[in-house]
Amino acid sequence: MHKIFQHVHSENLKRLGGVLILVLLALVPFHALFTVWGGTLIGRRELVAIWKEVLILLIVGLALVVSLPSVFRNGWREVLRQPAVVLVGLIILAGLLANMLNANYGMAFFVGVKTTVVPLLLFLAVQPFAHNISERRLARVVLASACVVALLAILQFLFVPTSFLASIGYGPSTILPFQGVHPDFPFSRSFSTLGGPNQLGTYLIIPFGVSLALAVKARTRKVRYIGATLVGLFVLAAITTFSRSALIGFGVATAMVVLLAVPKKYRLVTGLMFVAAAVVVGLVMWGVLTNENSTILDRFLVRGELTPSGVLGGDEGHIAAIERGYTTIVAYPGGLGLGAAGPASFYAARALLTENWYLQIAIEVGVIGLGLMLLLLAHIVRQVRQHATHDPVRIGYVAAVLGVMVSALFLHSLADSTLAILLFGMAGLLYASRPQKGSPL
Repeated sequence: MHKIFQHVHSENLKRLGGVLILVLLALVPFHALFTVWGGTLIGRRELVAIWKEVLILLIVGLALVVSLPSVFRNGWREVLRQPAVVLVGLIILAGLLANMLNANYGMAFFVGVKTTVVPLLLFLAVQPFAHNISERRLARVVLASACVVALLAILQFLFVPTSFLASIGYGPSTILPFQGVHPDFPFSRSFSTLGGPNQLGTYLIIPFGVSLALAVKARTRKVRYIGATLVGLFVLAAITTFSRSALIGFGVATAMVVLLAVPKKYRLVTGLMFVAAAVVVGLVMWGVLTNENSTILDRFLVRGELTPSGVLGGDEGHIAAIERGYTTIVAYPGGLGLGAAGPASFYAARALLTENWYLQIAIEVGVIGLGLMLLLLAHIVRQVRQHATHDPVRIGYVAAVLGVMVSALFLHSLADSTLAILLFGMAGLLYASRPQKGSPL
């Protein structure tokens, strides 16, 4: 009788954990909107902003309650044999050691923990609940939220509701209600419910990848049509962000979906075709950039002016930031600690933006820590990919992750909490489960 009660209690907790995870994944794309609007209403943005961390702590707590009885029965050795657990633990340890060695324990440290560590803990915490969340339900929740975000992005671009956004709290101290592309290219960059245009563009890579895979690999014609429609919606929304790194990520995700979807005997030829197309596009773009006559496309690609001595204007700062990042890594290969670089460093004595997520991680947790992070991402992709042969959701997710990783070469992509929570939350669910029979939607 006692064992039956324990089983029922455990199943109830797993169902609760599954609900909380879906709520988190459904609402996190609206985090910036909640923070600005809700913070303006009550006058304390920081209280509103921690809602997602509170929810993640609840999920972590439930995961411990559900998992610890099994750990006590089988011993910790079984847990430590799991590569993902070991890699996450070593990454966190590398960051904490860097903080200790550099005596870095200010507010930036806590923000760095929230930015870098919390998504990794979420990745582990959702795994005990993976079997309570079907891929069909996961896809529906992620795509439904993304549809709302994308539609709002398109409406924002068409109507530019600057006054309305300012009235609910958007401004210099939160998120600018109007963000233009270039003085010679006076269009508004959409950010919808995200923290900025680049954040929106990179976030959309995930639902785009899943939708494209559904359009290509879904078993029923109805789902393929739905997927194709969503692909158009997400591409249009991404265009309104004018985020170059995100559009590159879209291209990479597209190539990966096609490569993973075609039979193995055609993959080499298909891959060579994509490489040839990328070379041609690169040559055309270089021709545009080096053309002495400035064009609208030139202004869009280079937010400044391309001169014989280099880039002048907005992109000059990007290049300088990357150079600072490399210099810092050479000087401190062991890292400076969590919060030492990226958006979290705004809370430090001196902000250190590298415009490259990999450089940020290397500065925070050291070169070895960066290597461990890359191993973790590769391990996740490999594990999810193993069961993705006929599964559109997994194919789309793997393609989207690779697209995001490429965009992270140009942005602090995974320092954005919305994207990090969504990417690592989905990773944990797909990592710990197996494909289910039937249509994914």
